Amino acid sequence: MRPSPRAAFLRDVLGAQALPLRLRDGWRIDEVAPEPERFLVHASGHGARFRLIVSPARSGLALNLDPGTAQGPKPALRQGLERVAAAVRAGQHRATPALWTRPVQAVFFLTDVCNLRCSYCVVPFGGNTLSEARVDRAFALLADEPAPGFTLLGGEPTLAWDRLVYVVEQARARHPGAPVGMVTNATQITAERAAWLAEMGLDVTVSLDGDLESHAGRRVGAVNTARERAVELYWQARRGLDHLQASGLGLRANMVVTPATAPDLRANTAHLYALGFDTISVSPAVGIVWPGSALEALADGLDAYAAEVLDQLASASDDRRQRTRTALQWELRRAWYFLGRGVFHPYARRFVFGADGRLFSDLYNHEIASELYLADMDAVHDLDAVDHHHRTTPQASYVAAGWSERVLADVRAISTVQLERLTQLDGELVARFPSTSGARELRGHPPLHG
Repeated sequence: MRPSPRAAFLRDVLGAQALPLRLRDGWRIDEVAPEPERFLVHASGHGARFRLIVSPARSGLALNLDPGTAQGPKPALRQGLERVAAAVRAGQHRATPALWTRPVQAVFFLTDVCNLRCSYCVVPFGGNTLSEARVDRAFALLADEPAPGFTLLGGEPTLAWDRLVYVVEQARARHPGAPVGMVTNATQITAERAAWLAEMGLDVTVSLDGDLESHAGRRVGAVNTARERAVELYWQARRGLDHLQASGLGLRANMVVTPATAPDLRANTAHLYALGFDTISVSPAVGIVWPGSALEALADGLDAYAAEVLDQLASASDDRRQRTRTALQWELRRAWYFLGRGVFHPYARRFVFGADGRLFSDLYNHEIASELYLADMDAVHDLDAVDHHHRTTPQASYVAAGWSERVLADVRAISTVQLERLTQLDGELVARFPSTSGARELRGHPPLHG
């Protein structure tokens, strides 16, 4: 398998096998961190430290000081920059295009079993759980990737708790600095599980659609056919949420909005903030029909949501404002994605490890699985050998009629409304809180930047 970008940078550009790399005059390079389309080179010496951004340029490599990272006496920093720049430029002729390979976004469908089966849900359901052997296979495939990002999904991933623990432990052992996220309905979260998730540093998103009426009214589906059961599950989720908050985790809410709940968007946003969520993502339900009047209600609801967010941030910390703006820009990216105009992550190669052992290019359901299928995990020995076509779920649905023509039209319509309204909110955040910045991973990519 090919070397990781970090190892290739050390070998090819710096001429080193390991770090720290000692330079002239007491300076050293302590770490090299690969990121999308660039490397971060950490250096220190003589009581000073800084981080240099190394990226490709027509003339070879572009070297820029990462703002805010320079600490120490200015004469020492000037000398350090000269020494590190000289070390990088000495090997820049060996900086091949392969160095800038896009990172991997690894999505584990731990199980396709769910205890909710919400009326609007479009993910596949069955009786499969990703086997431990296939988890091992997945990590073998990811072994040389530069700190891939991990997302744990289902079904409901906590219904496969033992497998979830195994995946997280493997991720932490093999890729210590990699982000690990999970989306859960929180109904299976106990105090012990919440404490473990916090200890392992997971980024947890809870799927909660607002108050009792808004949430339970849409959580009646193929499994929970009685409203009484949906209400019971709501309070079960609330108990799980209490445990997660008690563990100290900062939580995000994923609020699915339907035609029935669009008029209540602001009230539900305020309700979720009152429950202690740090950020709230709005996800208009796809795969269902949105009548014209509901589209108007969604537009008005998103305006009201924006007003609530701005009110909440008026007295918030700069860190929370930044987290909110970053989450908002990912929501804009998702709207762009559902319009079928690009991948969800603009840089990463996305691999979805299905609960049944198949490998996909994006989140799949039964109707479009053949359009997104890449290979069987048991037959793959190198991710670079996989014919990765980057097709997305919306694109596959448009091609393979995974949704009806009416629903496809509505997906485009709700995504367009979301794009327009949330772009306005992003502009307002910039005007009111100019210290916030855009999501670094999204800079230079549509929809915000042409």
